[in-house]
Amino acid sequence: MRIILGSSSVRRAEIMRRVVPEFDIIAPNIDENVFPRTSAHSVTIKVACAKAEAIAAMLSEPALIFTADTVVQMMDGSIREKPSSENEARVWLRSYRRFVPECVTAMYALRVDGHGGASKDYSALVVDTASIAFTPFSPQRIDEIIADGTAMGWSGAFTMEHPLFSDHILDVAGDPETIQGLPSRFLHLTLHLLKD
Repeated sequence: MRIILGSSSVRRAEIMRRVVPEFDIIAPNIDENVFPRTSAHSVTIKVACAKAEAIAAMLSEPALIFTADTVVQMMDGSIREKPSSENEARVWLRSYRRFVPECVTAMYALRVDGHGGASKDYSALVVDTASIAFTPFSPQRIDEIIADGTAMGWSGAFTMEHPLFSDHILDVAGDPETIQGLPSRFLHLTLHLLKD
């Protein structure tokens, strides 16, 4: 059965490759802004499911589709996705000296029949959370992060893997792969349940 990762994320592809050596990547073309930002759990579930359904509609062969969506939720309930400007990224990075961001990742697996629709009895959905505490970013480090462009491509304006961030990690509560966007334990479980 064809296995598809419905994401353009390099990090998600790296995690997937550790579990499934051969898979295809199809980046779904959906407008994520149409989903109300009522809660981090709700929006990530809706986006992950919409990505899989968009891919399923294009297929003419059986497949198992994996999609995910990650946002950062703050203590006040506000949701941070990718920053809309460098100034917003700076504000967020400064805020992490006082507040611990929580990453919320919804992962969806959908087994499809290959006739432009999904087999309704074969899907799995998991929502996982993990938080990451940073030591304060100095103004100089924030300037480096902004100049590098890294902050603009990540929910909450941060990533664990980049050296500009990794030496500021104080603590991680939960699965680091949840922060990275695709926990491999979900992939293992879903492959076992849905592949054949």
